[in-house]
Amino acid sequence: MRPPTFSCIVRWVTEAWKEIPIEQIMTSFKQCAITTSVDGKEDHLIEIFKKCPEGINQLRDSRNIEESLQCVSDEDSDEEEDIHVTDDINIDWDSSDVSWCDTDESN
Repeated sequence: MRPPTFSCIVRWVTEAWKEIPIEQIMTSFKQCAITTSVDGKEDHLIEIFKKCPEGINQLRDSRNIEESLQCVSDEDSDEEEDIHVTDDINIDWDSSDVSWCDTDESN
C-alpha cells in the first residue's frame, strides 16, 4: 500500500477545515490565547487558566513588568510607534486555489 500524495493530504485538510464553523475556529483561537486582546480584557477566555488559575496572575504580573519596561523605554525614545490591534479575521473559505501544490497523483 502506498502512502497518500502530498496533494491528496492537502485536499483532505482543506476539506476538513471547510467543515469547521468559523465561530468555532475564532473561539478556539481565543481559548489558546492566539487572538486575545493584549490589554487583558479577554484573559478569562484562555482555557488553560480554568485548570491553572494561578497562571492568570503570572500573566498579569508579566504584563505589568513589560509595561514598566516599556515606560522606561518610551522615556528614552523620541519616536512614537502606533500599534493597531484588530479582532477582524477574514478567511475566504470558498477559495480552493491550491495551484501552488503538486497535483500530480502519480508521485
